[in-house]
Amino acid sequence: MTTKSKSSSGSKKPTKQPKTLSVDIGGTGIKASVLDTEGVMISARVRLATPKPSHPDAVVETVSALAKQLGEFDRVSVGFPGVVRKGTVHTAPN
Repeated sequence: MTTKSKSSSGSKKPTKQPKTLSVDIGGTGIKASVLDTEGVMISARVRLATPKPSHPDAVVETVSALAKQLGEFDRVSVGFPGVVRKGTVHTAPN
């Protein structure tokens, strides 16, 4: 038998829903937004140009700058084009 915890007032304690920072790393632009648990945007979409050359440190710096514009989030999802084999990116256009 399972029981649900309740606060002293007898009501259920609200559960915080995680917010996801969603990042799209493209060849010309890096875009980001915060999503709810259903994948619905709950912030504005922000964009910065993809740095050239696109070395990892420069890309991370750009993603960090975007994240700072969007406020709080609990987790991160990043997508970018490329061929990944056994956890290693073998090709990437940017």
